[in-house]
Amino acid sequence: MKYSIILFLYLAFLIPQFAEAQHPVFYHLTEDTGLPDEEFYQVLEDLDGFIWLAANKGLFKYDGKTFELYSHPEQKGLSVFNLRLDNAGRLWYNNISGQFFYIENQQIHLFKDLEESTNGQLSDFYVSDSDIILNTVNGLLAIDRKSKSPQKLFDSKIIPRAIFHQNDSLFFIKNQALNLTTNLKDVSSRTVLDVLLDRKFTHVKIINIPKGKLVYALNSEVRKAPIEVLWYKNDELLHLDVQDYLKDRFIQNAKFLDGKLWFCTDRGLIAFDYISDSFVYNRGFFESKSITDIIVDKFGNYWVTTLEDGIYLMPNLDVLSYNINEAVTAFEVIGESELIYGTKSGSLKRLDINNGSESEILVESGNRIVDVSASNANVFVASGPVSFLYDKYEKRISKIPHYNFAKEITAINDSAVIYTLSNGANITTLNNPKIITLRNKRAYTSFFDSKFKTFYVGFVDGLKQFYTNNESIDILYNGTPIFAIDMTQTDDGIVWVSTFSDGVLGIDDGKVIQVYNTENGLLSNRIMKINSDGNDLWIVSDQGIQGLDIGSKTMQNLTKRDGIVTFNISDIAISETSILVSTNQGILKILKDRNFKPKVTSDFYFSDIKIENKFVPSKTEYVLNSDENKIQFKLSTNGFLAEENLKYFYKLEKKGIEESWSEVTNTSSEIIFDNLASGKYLFSAKSVDLATDFESEIKTTIISILKPFYLRWWFLMLSSLLILLSFYIYFLKRISKIKTKQKANLEKERLERQLASSKLESLQAQMNPHFTFNALNSIQNLVLKGDREQAYSYLTTYADLIRRNLNHSKKTFIDFHDEVETIKRYLELEKLRFRENFEYSILVDTTIGAIEIPAMIIQPFIENAIKHGLLHKTDGLRLLNIEFRIAGVLECIILDNGVGFQISKEINLKNNRPSSFSTQSIREKLEIIRKIYKMDIGFEYEDLEQGTKVTLKIPFNRTL
Repeated sequence: MKYSIILFLYLAFLIPQFAEAQHPVFYHLTEDTGLPDEEFYQVLEDLDGFIWLAANKGLFKYDGKTFELYSHPEQKGLSVFNLRLDNAGRLWYNNISGQFFYIENQQIHLFKDLEESTNGQLSDFYVSDSDIILNTVNGLLAIDRKSKSPQKLFDSKIIPRAIFHQNDSLFFIKNQALNLTTNLKDVSSRTVLDVLLDRKFTHVKIINIPKGKLVYALNSEVRKAPIEVLWYKNDELLHLDVQDYLKDRFIQNAKFLDGKLWFCTDRGLIAFDYISDSFVYNRGFFESKSITDIIVDKFGNYWVTTLEDGIYLMPNLDVLSYNINEAVTAFEVIGESELIYGTKSGSLKRLDINNGSESEILVESGNRIVDVSASNANVFVASGPVSFLYDKYEKRISKIPHYNFAKEITAINDSAVIYTLSNGANITTLNNPKIITLRNKRAYTSFFDSKFKTFYVGFVDGLKQFYTNNESIDILYNGTPIFAIDMTQTDDGIVWVSTFSDGVLGIDDGKVIQVYNTENGLLSNRIMKINSDGNDLWIVSDQGIQGLDIGSKTMQNLTKRDGIVTFNISDIAISETSILVSTNQGILKILKDRNFKPKVTSDFYFSDIKIENKFVPSKTEYVLNSDENKIQFKLSTNGFLAEENLKYFYKLEKKGIEESWSEVTNTSSEIIFDNLASGKYLFSAKSVDLATDFESEIKTTIISILKPFYLRWWFLMLSSLLILLSFYIYFLKRISKIKTKQKANLEKERLERQLASSKLESLQAQMNPHFTFNALNSIQNLVLKGDREQAYSYLTTYADLIRRNLNHSKKTFIDFHDEVETIKRYLELEKLRFRENFEYSILVDTTIGAIEIPAMIIQPFIENAIKHGLLHKTDGLRLLNIEFRIAGVLECIILDNGVGFQISKEINLKNNRPSSFSTQSIREKLEIIRKIYKMDIGFEYEDLEQGTKVTLKIPFNRTL
């Protein structure tokens, strides 16, 4: 799991604490500040810059931002120990249960469980290219790394931790003698020196130091027992004179790091300098803390682990802090080794720069000390509504009324000062109450040029230079006012001004002659404080402290990585040996001769890569589908505060089109590309360290996003073939359809001709000679009888019937009501023929509206009912009833009381008369209509007890 608390966000709460008057600045990492444990046994930095911590709660990896817990599912217990790196960079460790693990490609592997061999005792071990050398209660074992088979090297027990592996050689203590074997597979060994260690020592350790080995021995059962520290070099045994410094301490670890011999004890960390082939006491650190291990990482940070108090991290042993636990608001060096400082609470104190001792100066104020400025004999103190004068030599302080409410004061000599106010800048002297007003305008800072006897004052509207005759000039930069914050002067006479936004300006004879800004080395253009040291400058900005060599125009930087724990700096002062900085957390002392750590640049890497929000391994090239077009890169640099003053830049280029670099501005250092179009891209990234001007090697990744399948060549080719095939099939079907349509048209024409012929036959049937003769004969009888009007009426009816039939024969569909009228004309003539012996009725449903029906369909059925049904009826009244109704289709029901269908058929056969022409003709006509107009049309006959019933089902079209 990852402890997602990002440590650098807590730096504001990591207030330095010190056990001595002076102590290197350190950060104290605890569980309150995101550390995952308080009890640590060992710390190690791997080849990639990751920090590994063996702790009570497990193994943790730190990348400079987060702690990640590493655990194996078969691991017994949480605590791990003995971190080791093999020659391939793999990390090894073990636990009390006898399990040995290694990490490769960020995965934990259980090498071997040796619980039976270790018997519940923590075993020290070393890793060679071929073996694991293991010191157990049963003797010294070599475990083959390939076969994992053990080989016992020595039967006799070796004192715990009393082995040291170097190359293929093994040093160890056996039988109170220092032994050496040069071949791990050869059980023989030679005694190189009789150490003659007393058997009362339970723990002996061997470490590598210059020109030999360091051997120290102690009794873990008696904490205050004597300690033996030996230096084996050139086959000689020397006793190191360090016991006095280690008295009453239990040595938990020892290391030689960075030219120093370090002893980790239960009561602090003790350091000895290696000077001229000897070890000289340097100092002690973290008194009363139980120290378990120490390393120096690649950035020069000292990591110190403890048993109960987390981790202490010292960025720079030469950046010291005095044991002042309050904000220092103003200070001034008043001698070769002494300074005076004031605090936010109103205290005024003298501080010995060398030993850190203090003496308080009693002031009757209680107000914040705003500023102090020293002359040869006096120190002028501004404290809000009160001002004081302090005699450095008499060590006497007195209240004076001369510069109350001053914002800043600058000593001209022992009796005169310039002071700035919210409403102006003045000069006052102690023996003259008269105030010389330079200008009535809000002022911030002032400076007295003792060489040329002029004054510089930074006002709210710009910088002015005043001469002794009270004349003044405006000093401009590029024609605009200079907004000054602080001023100083180098030995060459140049006055240097720190500004709000223009960096540092060098002024000579009222003109700006030199400029330093971010373009030529400054970390920031907002400069807070500045001071000179001969012809060198010390510059304080909101990004760190810089030392500027005016002659070579080179700069060196001190940032939080170097131990400048805060940039809330109120002033900077120079002593003979040190740079002193007052902050809201006390006073920092920076040793001049060794303050800058070697600048180590750390390369960045892609810590997380996501495609469509899924983690993927890092590769130099990705080939992605068209829907995989969201890509995220997270840039990381390992190390504590490694990313301070570090900027990341990137660009994404397509098809060789040159793009400019873009800065990664988000705090998570993530670069997200969303909805990338298909194509081939070159993603490039780099880091730039603003403190060292180091620009990393450019890392590139090729991203190829494939086109959607419908834009790829094979799909386009296949689509083209399919389109051509579709056109081919379409035209085949089109031709077939045209042929079918032509055939259908021909068939339709044939059927229409048949229909026309059928209509003609129907017309002929309706106008057959028998009907015409009977009709005309009936009209003739009326004429002979002298019934002219009725004869005229019937003749008119006959003519109208003939006209209607001729008209209908030209149409396929006719109006239904027109057809009913035609039927009435026909029946009127038939009634004239049968006289009083024939009655008919026509009933039309009132729901039948304006519709059209096929022409000349109904009348033939009525004719058949009369000709074959009613005509053969010899007795009684001949009746014919016709009814029309709508039931999905138009139904026409023809009901007669004639002789019936079957008797009519027998009569026709007996008299050798043909069957009804009209019925057969109608069948054929109806079939033709079905084929042409796709209409379902039909009829059926039903023999009744007396007569026949014919039902026609006729489709229709509504005309409204």
